[in-house]
Amino acid sequence: MDLSIYIIAVAVAAVIYGLIARGIQYKLGNRKEMEEIQRESKRLNQEYKDAMSAGKKEKAEEIMKEQMTLIGGMNKVMFAQFKPMLVIIAIFILFTSVLGYFDPTLSDDNQVNLNDDGTGCDSIAGDGIYSGCYLLEGNTTGKWTVTVKAFNDGNEKASNGTIFYLSEKTDDNFVEKAKGEILVNVDKEIYNPGEEVLITAEHKSDSHGFFDFFLGSGEYTPPQSMVAVIDSGTHFEVELPFTIPILDVKTIYQPYWWFILISLVFSLAFSLVAGRFLKK
Repeated sequence: MDLSIYIIAVAVAAVIYGLIARGIQYKLGNRKEMEEIQRESKRLNQEYKDAMSAGKKEKAEEIMKEQMTLIGGMNKVMFAQFKPMLVIIAIFILFTSVLGYFDPTLSDDNQVNLNDDGTGCDSIAGDGIYSGCYLLEGNTTGKWTVTVKAFNDGNEKASNGTIFYLSEKTDDNFVEKAKGEILVNVDKEIYNPGEEVLITAEHKSDSHGFFDFFLGSGEYTPPQSMVAVIDSGTHFEVELPFTIPILDVKTIYQPYWWFILISLVFSLAFSLVAGRFLKK
């Protein structure tokens, strides 16, 4: 699938998801009941203020009892909102999983198994530094990304990435946020086609063995394997016409963030239009 078509497809999927989420909230939610409780609460608050101003303490106590009963009903309605939310979250996971599967930028990625046995590109066995090499045979110039993932028993323990440039350096230096304590490096910043990239990665203990403690060992355990994923210059990227305030973000680098942004914008726009329509 062409990347530009995929970007549009993700946006369309986000709108469809937004419509489905709204429909679920409408069908399974208790909006009318919540609005009635809010109106009743507002009425009781005003009556309580009036009773206190008039010095009617007995009346104020009766109103207070009604408010306590109302709070119980409000809590019940709010708890019922979890039901549609669980369904919406499940649908969100389904949408993002399917979109991730069809991500065209992943089709040309390559994997390199890193090792710490002193063979190949690894210089010293057992020093905790995993190494691997990758030959740059492609002609895609510009930014390339290396993401290293550490595994234990088949489960991802940590991940981090770094970048390098082929032939020419660009202004793009974005790297995904690290998960866990792992250091990733390459031996140069700029390479030429035909050169070999030396990738090294070192995993540190997670907050002094915090996760290992709850897994039962109580001590830091090194990863059983490390794998480097090399993105050969093709990556998801959407340049926004404006910078998102507070977050200071102008470029979206992952399909799921693009999906979340579009679904959020659609939800806000839908609420605004629906609110004005209902007022009429």
